[in-house]
Amino acid sequence: MVIGYAAFATLCNMAEPVSADGSHPTFPPKGCPLRTEQEISQSWSGLFSGQELNDQVFDEAEGLIDALRPESPLRHRLDAELAELRQKVG
Repeated sequence: MVIGYAAFATLCNMAEPVSADGSHPTFPPKGCPLRTEQEISQSWSGLFSGQELNDQVFDEAEGLIDALRPESPLRHRLDAELAELRQKVG
């Protein structure tokens, strides 16, 4: 997801989500601390508890998903959950 990568870049305080040559930087981007799956899972739970679902919450959720390794089972589970939440909201 393009928006997800931009949200991830914002979370990591990267000036540009794309390298000067037009490619995406390596994972994880330099200067971005790698979070554990447990930390991301806790942040995910806190993100959706007691909040109204809106674009900002969805962008933050995408940033959490993008902080996970591409092959992570948690990444795939959270991506599916986010898709379901988006459908519920409309």
